[in-house]
Amino acid sequence: MLLMKKYVVGAMLFTGVGVVSASISHPAPSPLIDIWSHGTSGNYCWSNYYIQTSNYGSQSAVRNIYGITLDATKNNYGWANSAANKSWYDVRIDAFWNYYRF
Repeated sequence: MLLMKKYVVGAMLFTGVGVVSASISHPAPSPLIDIWSHGTSGNYCWSNYYIQTSNYGSQSAVRNIYGITLDATKNNYGWANSAANKSWYDVRIDAFWNYYRF
């Protein structure tokens, strides 16, 4: 079951250095319990996903506009954390989440 979802930009916080965009959501369908933290800060993008429901694992990924995975991880227990810096040729980087049964 592959349910990778692209992030939607959340609250915008303006700082003296640049723009930080971060969001926390719970994208898995009920009754699964999860937390997804994702966002951007300048050229940096992160995706941290944790599914708390037993027998489910967490996956996260960061990909560029061409679908090339810049960083990905999966974890049977605990957080799956991915992050990457955007290069000029990446154009845009997006955060993704997924869960799997084990």
